[in-house]
Formats: sequence, structure tokens, C-alpha cells
Amino acid sequence: MLNHFAACYLQPTLDDNLESHAQISSRLSMDQGCTFLLLNRLSGLAQHSEWLAYFQSRLYSLNVMREMDLTKTGDFKLFNAYGLLPGWIHIQQLTETVAIPNKRIVTLAYQHEHPIYPYIASLIENILTKDGIRLKIIELSYEDIILGKQAEKIDIWLNGMSLGSNRDDAILAWLHNFNHIQRVMPADEFKQLQQAISEWRATPSMVFPSDFIGQTLSQTGQTIPLFHNWLGVNDNVQLQDMESNLLGWFDFKSVWSKPQTS
Repeated sequence: MLNHFAACYLQPTLDDNLESHAQISSRLSMDQGCTFLLLNRLSGLAQHSEWLAYFQSRLYSLNVMREMDLTKTGDFKLFNAYGLLPGWIHIQQLTETVAIPNKRIVTLAYQHEHPIYPYIASLIENILTKDGIRLKIIELSYEDIILGKQAEKIDIWLNGMSLGSNRDDAILAWLHNFNHIQRVMPADEFKQLQQAISEWRATPSMVFPSDFIGQTLSQTGQTIPLFHNWLGVNDNVQLQDMESNLLGWFDFKSVWSKPQTS
């Protein structure tokens, strides 16, 4: 039997007869991706500077993690993010005290049936509630997200990406994925990203501007990076062929139990 945690970590549960013979070992790898907040800076509350500053000052990674149940963080295998990819330090720290905007409803959306988004949304709700702000949560189907349904009514998207590669240009496909960023980003800023990509395409010796893209998205407040996570499985001597892929999954059909020797 397998317990599933946050679609990123798998741990076999042993019965009493096997537990005394098992030796648990860890084989985890760092995911090249991020769970992040995408702010609607075109038609959402973040189009206003006071709301943008408020979201940045309240919903950054460490502040959200403070709301976590410490008994659950180990299961999720999350660690705080300072940028959209592990190793990037792009978040803008606000040193001044930020005023709470006029109290009203903030709308947050994420893809339905996700194993961890409802929990993260509840943490965000806790933070906003302390300031007297109500959070309205919308769960959307994958198809509705692609089509951009209700996009203009949503203030914050809770989202995630996993590039599955260490290539500098791996972020390119994500940037243009379903126009989800272009729908909520000021046109002049998105044009700057496009120009940087065009220059890279026209210059064979130029390094892909992934750092510029990540820095722009994070420091403008377009995205608020939250967490990275470890991928893999906890395995034991009984279960064999539990090699995980880059999304933390393995081929269940290939897993087999090693016969016990007397």
C-alpha cells in the first residue's frame, strides 16, 4: 500500500510482518520548479499599487510557512522559495510598513482536485483573515484554465510549474503556456520579456535570459514564489524498481516485492 503526499513524495507503508525486516532509505531530488502565486495586475486588485504592496508584504514564502502545521511540512517535502527556480534569489523584500487596503473580498483560484493547493489556500486565508480580509476560493477545471474563463475576475492564481530540465531555456515553454501570464501582466512589461527572447533568438552566442525573466516576474510582484519541493520515493528492501521520474511518479506496473529469504 502506498501513501501519496502532495503529488511529489511517495512512501510505502509496511505491515507488521515486514516492518522489522525493512531498511528505509531516501532517494530524493530537487524539483526544477515552484509553487507560486500569480497576481492579476491587469483587472485584479494587484493593478492598484497599495494592493500589490500588501500582497507582497503578507504572502511571501516564509510568512505562509509560518501558518503551516509543522507535522505536515515533512510529508509535503516543501522548502521556501526566493525565486521561481531553486537557487534564484529574486524576491523583493519590502522594508517599510505596508498599510492594509480597504477591507474587501480577495478572489483566489486554482486547479481543482489538486492534492496540496487547498491546504495552501487555507494558509493564505488565515493570513488575510487576520487583517479582516475575506478570501473567496474558486476551483477551476484544467479546461477552464486553458480557456481563461473568469480570468478577469480572479485576483490571485495559485499555480505551480515543473520544468523537468536544467536547461536555461526550459522556462520558455512555461512562460507562453496557455497565455496565462500574458493575461494578467501589463503589456509593456510582457513586451520587455518578449524582446529579450527575440534578441536571444537573433544572437546564436547569447545565453538565454532566464535570469532576467525570473527577476522581472518576481521583483515586479507579478509572481510571488512560495515553495520548491523534493521529488522521489522512500523505498525499502522489499519493494524494487521504485525509480521516480522528474514529476515524482514511478511506473506502478514495474514495482515488485522481493521475496523474503528465511
